[in-house]
Amino acid sequence: MSKHDSKLGQSTSSSVASAVSEKPFSGGFFDKSVAEFRKRYMKILLGGTLSLIVAILGVLSIFWGSIWKIPGTVPGWVVDFDGGLIGQTVSQTLTSTEVSRQSKVTWTVVSPSQFASLSDLTGALVEQKAWAAIAIHAGSTDRLQASYASPNASYDGTSAITFYGVEARNENA
Repeated sequence: MSKHDSKLGQSTSSSVASAVSEKPFSGGFFDKSVAEFRKRYMKILLGGTLSLIVAILGVLSIFWGSIWKIPGTVPGWVVDFDGGLIGQTVSQTLTSTEVSRQSKVTWTVVSPSQFASLSDLTGALVEQKAWAAIAIHAGSTDRLQASYASPNASYDGTSAITFYGVEARNENA
């Protein structure tokens, strides 16, 4: 081993020894040696926090503006395409004062002449003319009375009345 190599070995071992003698990870947040990193960290932290605050207030102000005035009751339609006993009974029951006091839906009887078909009725709901509609289908009373006169196992009472509600609108919020 030459003189040069022995000096190199001594200087390397002394620098390693001095590095080992210092406590690893003993620096603090406010040390001068990490000032540049602290500045970057604070810039990212404060910028992200400010961006989050702006985004929250931007979105929540739209939400709060949309619910500042919630209606007490929502409008609903009863459309009697039948004109018979079933249509009259459903219309009178839903528009009676006892039901209207307990319900959040204010039911109004609407003439079926305003709608050429059920698709026109559903179109009016989609256009937000009302929140809900009950359609009493044409011939419902006649089919029910015929089923009473001569019992028919194929009679389906669920096809007499259809309820339509717009689910994408929330009356509570």
